[in-house]
Amino acid sequence: MRVCAVALLLWAAAAHAQFRELTWVDPSLRWRTLETPSFLVHFPEARRAQARIVAGVAETVYPRITAMLAWRPEQRVHLVLLDSADFANGYASPLPFNNFAVFLSPPDEGELLQNREWLELVLTHEFTHIVHLDKAYGPPYSLRRIFGRLGLLFPNALEPTWQVEGLAVYAESDASRGYGRLGQSQFEGMMRAEAARGFLSLREVNAEGRGFPLNRDYLYGSYFFAFVRERYGPDAVSRLVETYSGNIIPFKVDSNPVQTTGKPMDALWLEYQEWLRARFPPKPPSSDPQEEAGAALAEAWAISSPVLAPGGIRWYIQADGYTSPQLIRQAGARGPEVLRNVEQDARLAAAPDGSLVVAQADICSNYNYLYDLYRPRDDGNWERLSRCGRFRSAAPLEDGRIAALRVDAGTTEIVMLDRQGAVERSLYRAADGEALTGLAARGGSVVATSLRGGRWSLIEIAAGHVSVLVSDEAVKHSPRFGDSEDEIYFVADYGKVYNVWSLRRGERSLSRWTAAPTGVKEISAPSGGEMLLTTIEAYGDTLRLHRLPAAPIERRELPPLAAAASPEPRPEVDAPDRPYSPWSSLRPTAWLPVIGLADGAIELGVTVSGQDALGLHRYVFTPRYEFTQNEPLLDAEYV
Repeated sequence: MRVCAVALLLWAAAAHAQFRELTWVDPSLRWRTLETPSFLVHFPEARRAQARIVAGVAETVYPRITAMLAWRPEQRVHLVLLDSADFANGYASPLPFNNFAVFLSPPDEGELLQNREWLELVLTHEFTHIVHLDKAYGPPYSLRRIFGRLGLLFPNALEPTWQVEGLAVYAESDASRGYGRLGQSQFEGMMRAEAARGFLSLREVNAEGRGFPLNRDYLYGSYFFAFVRERYGPDAVSRLVETYSGNIIPFKVDSNPVQTTGKPMDALWLEYQEWLRARFPPKPPSSDPQEEAGAALAEAWAISSPVLAPGGIRWYIQADGYTSPQLIRQAGARGPEVLRNVEQDARLAAAPDGSLVVAQADICSNYNYLYDLYRPRDDGNWERLSRCGRFRSAAPLEDGRIAALRVDAGTTEIVMLDRQGAVERSLYRAADGEALTGLAARGGSVVATSLRGGRWSLIEIAAGHVSVLVSDEAVKHSPRFGDSEDEIYFVADYGKVYNVWSLRRGERSLSRWTAAPTGVKEISAPSGGEMLLTTIEAYGDTLRLHRLPAAPIERRELPPLAAAASPEPRPEVDAPDRPYSPWSSLRPTAWLPVIGLADGAIELGVTVSGQDALGLHRYVFTPRYEFTQNEPLLDAEYV
């Protein structure tokens, strides 16, 4: 029987693969490298301007995170800039070297909506992973000096995921400025839903796996570190990380907090649950019929993109977490009808005649995952309106044209398309540092939500002019026209709870139409005094039919429209770049001895592996010597 230490090295490589195996790097592009004091930024040549901004922001993030965690990577960190997908994300790994990547596309829905610019948020989050996972001292660090970067020698990479992701969300967040997810309205709503259901035990959170809430590692983890800071002082979080970073025995989770808090983790978790109960007390049931959430039409693992079309036809997308999401139609008293499968995170929009336009992602040129527009046909197939168009959302008009939100190189733009999906003209291009999210269109007016300089605005484009309808620090999304162009509905988090609000032309107030205890996630445009909405729940999503009350539940004075503040100049690295070369990152970063004993043969050797910063070249070499026959042997693999 052959006994090889190769398994450990393969385990380390598998830990690194995770997200990158999807291959977001297009090798046909002209890749460049920009070198800064702390980073090697790799980017496609066409994204040079964005790379200089990313490099500048990354350098401003570096000192804050390294000071917080009291650790500096020994070498420059590889940072890959990607514009190959129309979603907001990033990934990070300390193996085989410190490397992370960020996608340029800003978020336009969900928990990532907050008041900080996307690039600063994602760079802070992912770089926190790098510093946290790379940190080690004592036996793990000493062994790394001998064997190199083996996965078992990175103690923090072996923590439960809720601690890894929770720390990164904690680091990205600043509640006083509305930055990051911790304390943001959707996270607050999800924790209120958890409080009503009953908070998860430590065993349940440690177990991970399939279950609600789907983002529990981020949710429970971030509030845990906020609790530790509040109860045990501002340095307690860094002390927890410091203590764990010296573990040579993995998974020592329960004893780790004792040095900092005097309690093992199971006791500390019970104290954390009490802290959560005090922060999220149960809300007494309301006797006001106006505050009823509305009749539940459907409950599922996930329900998104509700549309209430003329004639009372209801459309939405439903997913069970196992199979492809499905496009659902409900007409009158008939039950839900499944029309066809759609892609994950597809978005629906109804034309005034009741027909649908669907925005969903598809593979483009092998390495890209970009949104395009489709119309469902009666035979169940699609009429495709664009190809690699990057249209994240659409708003059909009465004449068949479509207003669409397009994203490219991280910049959003509102364009007008003809009925066949061809671009007619640009209506509005986001300013530097501005992100456009939701979209609605009616007649000659197009309305969008905008984030710029920490302020969320409702902007209108009409007759070639752009005007600001409302602007303040409350997060806003999902704008929808009412029965006329005179009233615009949207979701906003005034009072730190997402509810449905509206703005009527000529009035100096905002009106609130829902009182969801945990918050509203999405809405349809109202029709005949009714609106479809989904709410934040502890068990999946619920689709509700909400009848708008005869009078608003609350009126709030419209904030005065101040002149838009000039955005602070974003840091930018103005330095020459060079063609990307894989050679500097291809050298092996770890090795392990290999011992083979089989049928009287004795083999001794080593195994090494490596890859370049873009993941385009990977190899494993295992040279050995067989002493019985005096033969050199070699196993080699290159991809």
